[in-house]
Amino acid sequence: MENMPKKYKYSIICCARWESNYIGEWLSYYKEIGFDHIYVYCNDDDPTEFFDRINEAGLPKGFLTVKYFPEKGKQHEMYLDALTVAREESEWISFFDIDEFLDLKSFANISDYMNIQKGDVDCVYFNWLQFKTSGFISRPYGSVLRNYVYRDKYLNNHTKYICKASYLTEERIKKSNASLHHSFHHFLSKSGWPDIKIVNSLGDDWSEYAENFPHTANHLLNNTDQALLLEAPHIKHYHLRSAEDLIIRYFRSIDGDFSGQKIYFQEFIEKNKDYSLIDKGEVFDDSLKKFAEKRKLFFHVPTRDEEKRIVIAETPLWKSEIVLDFSNNSVSHLEHNTKGKFSFHDQLLLVYWDEYPLEIFIKNGDVFKSSAMLSEK
Repeated sequence: MENMPKKYKYSIICCARWESNYIGEWLSYYKEIGFDHIYVYCNDDDPTEFFDRINEAGLPKGFLTVKYFPEKGKQHEMYLDALTVAREESEWISFFDIDEFLDLKSFANISDYMNIQKGDVDCVYFNWLQFKTSGFISRPYGSVLRNYVYRDKYLNNHTKYICKASYLTEERIKKSNASLHHSFHHFLSKSGWPDIKIVNSLGDDWSEYAENFPHTANHLLNNTDQALLLEAPHIKHYHLRSAEDLIIRYFRSIDGDFSGQKIYFQEFIEKNKDYSLIDKGEVFDDSLKKFAEKRKLFFHVPTRDEEKRIVIAETPLWKSEIVLDFSNNSVSHLEHNTKGKFSFHDQLLLVYWDEYPLEIFIKNGDVFKSSAMLSEK
């Protein structure tokens, strides 16, 4: 039975929170480059809009396994849960986030790339290439791939991978180094995988890459020709889709496995809340923009039934209706007649009053409550 062909050759496991506007494009991209199946876990407070956006993408029946997982910050548990099914159904598995796009460069699809791997290869690492804000203060509506075209000059030492599913057992994951236990979707350590052959996207042996991270990783990366590695498959990581993402990533959740998101808000504070100091990206790179346009890749175009929406907002000093005008992103306080600008991200409302400092509101039931009223993060 062990040698029986699997249902899918190349599969992806992903967890998503506050990604409704982008999930359709992301799924369509991976279908376009030849992945056979994606296991999608929604971690939103209310999954309705997320599921609607998936249906809107018009993907073929059988391409997705979709599950709602309501407990915030349980990324590790979501991955383990998905693996119980994916490991039996898939030959190769990757863990990619919704802001991560595997750029195959000169290869037509994932099968073409994997067909060049030597027979003893069990896992291939793909380094991150960090894309930055491209100068956006607020996230523009629409396509990620078409909007963001500025990135770092060099590859990042963090990786994602494609690995033989048979190696991704819970027993091996439990044996992995404590420091990497919840990062097995990035790296596979020798403590859990002493017998695995890992290569980088050029085919160089990187089986030791995760040991004593980041020191061995930096050594191996720095001793690899960056120009060649940039022309090989890698992960384009759109982790800052606006300057406001330093706020969005923090308030989306810092629970459990998302605790690392604290660093983004700390950076916002360290830069004195000055958006102009946020990294816009050093190198122009529109390769995936061209890909998306050429393939006419699907992306969600937001539509609204009305240009204006009245919501209830509450701070420690007041509770009142405010009007959000989506035609020009203006906001007005009905009781105090205070005006300003706003940006809206899933459950997060950022209000830039004309005469007062930035206020951050988070949807709590039917009310948008000031972050100052919520439990200390």
